[in-house]
Amino acid sequence: MSGSDKPRSMLAGRHGHRRSGKQLLSNNSVNEKLNSRRMQFFSSGARMTDEELAERDEQRKASIESVRKAIEAASIVDPIRPLRRFQCKLLVALHYHSTTKAGKAKLTRCQAVMVDSTPFSKFAQWAALQLEIKEEKAKTLTFQYFNDSGRGVRVDKQQALQQWLDASWARHPLHMHVYSVESLVVQAEDRAELMSEMFNEYDLDRSGTIEPFEMREMLMRLQIAQNLEISREDYANFVAEEVAAADANNDGVITRAEFEAYYNQLQDYVKDALSNKNRYEHTVSRFRRAYAEARSYRRTLGDWVNNFNGIVKLDSLGHDYHVTVHFPKSCMGEDNSGEWVRAQTLLESAVDHFEDATSSLGALMTPIVQVEFEGFMELHDNYVVTFPHSFDYCEEGKLFDKADVVMVFSTFDAGFWHAIDPSSWEMLFPDEAAGRPYPSFRVTMPDEGIVCAFARTGRKVDQRVQCLAYLPEKVIPLEIGILHLHIVAALPDQIELARHNERLKRGNVVLGCISQVQSVRKDTSFEISLAQRETEKHAIIWDCETPEGARGGAQRRAGRRAGRAAAGAA
Repeated sequence: MSGSDKPRSMLAGRHGHRRSGKQLLSNNSVNEKLNSRRMQFFSSGARMTDEELAERDEQRKASIESVRKAIEAASIVDPIRPLRRFQCKLLVALHYHSTTKAGKAKLTRCQAVMVDSTPFSKFAQWAALQLEIKEEKAKTLTFQYFNDSGRGVRVDKQQALQQWLDASWARHPLHMHVYSVESLVVQAEDRAELMSEMFNEYDLDRSGTIEPFEMREMLMRLQIAQNLEISREDYANFVAEEVAAADANNDGVITRAEFEAYYNQLQDYVKDALSNKNRYEHTVSRFRRAYAEARSYRRTLGDWVNNFNGIVKLDSLGHDYHVTVHFPKSCMGEDNSGEWVRAQTLLESAVDHFEDATSSLGALMTPIVQVEFEGFMELHDNYVVTFPHSFDYCEEGKLFDKADVVMVFSTFDAGFWHAIDPSSWEMLFPDEAAGRPYPSFRVTMPDEGIVCAFARTGRKVDQRVQCLAYLPEKVIPLEIGILHLHIVAALPDQIELARHNERLKRGNVVLGCISQVQSVRKDTSFEISLAQRETEKHAIIWDCETPEGARGGAQRRAGRRAGRAAAGAA
């Protein structure tokens, strides 16, 4: 079954597990109640007709085909005008790849003169003579050159030899790589080692498998959409198709063998980007996720309900983002009490390829919360997710309008943000006594998935932001230090992410100060001043920016300004 033919469900889990129609719509009373809760959960505008689903599927196939054509075009070398042969003598640099007696790779170079009309039938003999290789071994040699794009092109017939001469006529000398059979074996082993290293970077628990969402994230970071000038939505559809194709047996995970088979059939353009650019970026991304994401422990539903009053806190990594998940006893039954449940926040980069099915999404105003169940676990009742937001609110007891908010739900398998019905969520004031220091949303959910809230486009929405000032851990007298100012949404996860980005760039830093919460609208400009004390002065260059991944309506103020401030002023 190809990737495009695989069934898709908006209620599929993170690991790619897909619930069949029989599982979603079975006739027992539990599932009938669950289906009713699902219908109430989604906004009426989120329910698509069969005709709309078919139209969207056709659009998806068309976008995937457009990306494939763009990648194929990028992989094709510009046609070269053939040259006439005039018996010219050319200087050729031969690079002979062989092996030592110990089986290690060995490279020998030499330069020789060749007539441009030499036929391919005599080319191998000529090369063997120059490299002092026995004539009978010349028949087993493999020839390759590298074109202007850096890709290897094999020379195995007369036409390929002529194309090499045509492509290289302006070079002096021409370059040809010659491989012995033994060296090709070593290269194959090196290639296998490269693929193994790439796989191991994603297989953190050494289970021999990686999850589809991680592979999707890996491909989304390659910047192919920007380089080929195609839309990110089209590229996201292409990536989803590629990941589905990589999971050959459709079991929800990608094994080492499946990854190697997928990598070997990749087009050169994608393969080069994946091998050369992705590895460092992936390591940085994994570090950022491990540092900034909050996660709960993984426990059974029965354990959460019986021993923790059904309250799941995302505190396993020491973060306190004031996100909680509550499972009442009515959720549990004999059929699901032994199944595990966990929750976590996600960085925006993990879901920035999701498509907007509401056509109303503005700025992201909350943490992104994912709740995950084991396998196909179903609940007997709804559960509740509570998380803070950065919408401005009135202290006098008046909240902002629900019409300003688009509460959305999705899964990694679906990749579409769908609107949640306003009756399924409510707005809460801060309540220190209840352990809720931030204004929050409370969402009632029937299924596992990803939930967050956006500002609605076309509405005048104020957002609560704060300014953070970071200094180097040590400010040396008479030397210039750099003070970084970050304007971020007034949310604990965004403050922690800004701190991580600072450490990633500059090592040990100190949070000099954090401003009071200010309410701003999109495209607001900030005027920032630094107070000075009557103490020893230090020259400090300061730079105000919105860090990558930060959310908010604040306008980014680039440009570096010089000023003088006391070391303690920050």
